[in-house]
Amino acid sequence: MSTTSKIIDPGRLGKEEKDRFIRELYAVQCQIFQGMDESTFSNYIFRPDAVRTRIRIFRNTKGELVGYQGIHLFEMRSVGAQPTAVFRSEAGLLFPYRRKHSTISFTFAEFCRYKCLHPIRKLYFLGILVHPSSYHLVFRHSYEMYPTYRRETPPHILHSMCDIAKNFGIEPVFRNNALVVPVGSRVQNDREAMEYWSHCNKQDVTYFLKVNPGYLKGEGLLTLVPLSWKNLLWMFISWMIEAGRRLVRKE
Repeated sequence: MSTTSKIIDPGRLGKEEKDRFIRELYAVQCQIFQGMDESTFSNYIFRPDAVRTRIRIFRNTKGELVGYQGIHLFEMRSVGAQPTAVFRSEAGLLFPYRRKHSTISFTFAEFCRYKCLHPIRKLYFLGILVHPSSYHLVFRHSYEMYPTYRRETPPHILHSMCDIAKNFGIEPVFRNNALVVPVGSRVQNDREAMEYWSHCNKQDVTYFLKVNPGYLKGEGLLTLVPLSWKNLLWMFISWMIEAGRRLVRKE
C-alpha cells in the first residue's frame, strides 16, 4: 500500500497544532497498542527532556495517518563519568503497511548526523523491545548488540545498560533479571501474528521469547546497541541489502 512520509520537529508546533497532532498519533497508537492513556503517550512521544526529537509520520493516499516513528536524543554523564549520548525510539505502523516500509533510513540518518558532529563521544541506542518483531529488526541491522544469543553480555556492558536505564527511571520487573522492564503498554493481541512468532525458528526470535516470555503482558527487553563506526557501517550495508531485495520484489 502506497504512503508518503514527513518528518516533524515537535518543537516548532504551536499548542493547538501539538494537541491536534498528539490526538492523531494517539488514535493510531490505540489501534496497535493498549494500556497507555493519551497524557502518558504525549510525554512519551514528545520527550521534553530530550535535546532533540524528530517524529516521522506515514500517511496513505487518502491522507490518513497510518504510522509514526519518534526518535529522541539524550545527553548525559552516566557511563564512567564520560559524556554519553543515547538515542531512544518508538514506532507504530498499522498492519497492512508494515512490510512495505522500513524505519531504518530515518533512524540511520539521525545516528550518523550526531556521530559526525561528535565522532569520539560514546553513543548508544537503548531500546525497550516489547515484541519479537522489534528485536528481530534490531538484530538484523546490528553487528554488535546486547543481549543476544551470539555472546554473553560482558559485565561492563551490563553495568552500562543498568546505569543508563536508571537515568531514565527504568527499573527491572524481576530482581534476578535486570534486562526485563515494564513498558506500560502492550501490543494488541493478533492471533495470526502470535502464532507466527511462537513458531518462528529464527535463533534471535527464539532467544527473545526465552528471555522475555512476558512480552504479551507489556514487559520489554532492555536492549543496547553501541553506535560505533563499525556498527553504523554494518547497519548501512544491511539496510542497502534490504532495500535492494524490496526493489526486486516490486519488479
